[in-house]
Amino acid sequence: QEFNSELINVLRPGVGNGRVTTFEACALFLEEVSQFRVWGIPAGASEQAQSGMKPLVEAVRARRQAPSATLAAPAPLARHASHKIPKAELDRWADALQVTAKEAAVPPEVRHCCICNVTVQPSAPGRLRDHLVGRRHCLAVARQHLAGNADLSAPTASEPVDAAS
Repeated sequence: QEFNSELINVLRPGVGNGRVTTFEACALFLEEVSQFRVWGIPAGASEQAQSGMKPLVEAVRARRQAPSATLAAPAPLARHASHKIPKAELDRWADALQVTAKEAAVPPEVRHCCICNVTVQPSAPGRLRDHLVGRRHCLAVARQHLAGNADLSAPTASEPVDAAS
């Protein structure tokens, strides 16, 4: 009997034919075992388990069908309009973040940067890594961090940089 995974088909249309998730494989195992009436597994346990996946499948389907606006740009940072970040401090943070980003592993499944609202296609896995190491991203992370921790950052230069720029 060929099984078609509804969840895999929602995640990647057409790919779920003849495939199962680990959870679905366990449900199919329950179906087989329940026929032998062993281990106290009641008839219908498989259907009960598979019905438990329906909310997940529907949530994924709804998310996939929603307009791309669900990945809207994050809300502006909560800060005082007069808050300034010294350029030297911003550059120091961005430099440190770039060094750290070069050493960090990026899982291939990650395709979206919520700081910059950048999404890369699955066919270009190295692009997100390039983005995360890039100067613009590291400056955005530094601005967000420093604007959120204004009390902790002591000015070190006379040339201020607006946190919104």
